[in-house]
Amino acid sequence: KNYDKNGAVFTWGREDEMIATSRMFNAAQSIDLTWTDILNQNGDSLFVDITRRFVLKIILPNDELNLFGKATFQLTRKSIKEDWKILQWTDESKE
Repeated sequence: KNYDKNGAVFTWGREDEMIATSRMFNAAQSIDLTWTDILNQNGDSLFVDITRRFVLKIILPNDELNLFGKATFQLTRKSIKEDWKILQWTDESKE
């Protein structure tokens, strides 16, 4: 959901969202993703659900965006000697 110059609400579809997001990231001079607090963590040595907060900082030629959010991940691995793999990533950030 976005607002035009007169404050009227307008929406766009997935295709427009993907184009706008791509243009923003391509124009960025710097992108920094910082993971902060662990809000929740449940599981064992082979499967875990974890919810974390993050800060996404995007530096554009004439602007700086600081986006705050949280995401929940389901991680798995076949043995403790293997790296974790993401099964599911859910962005739980508010608009």
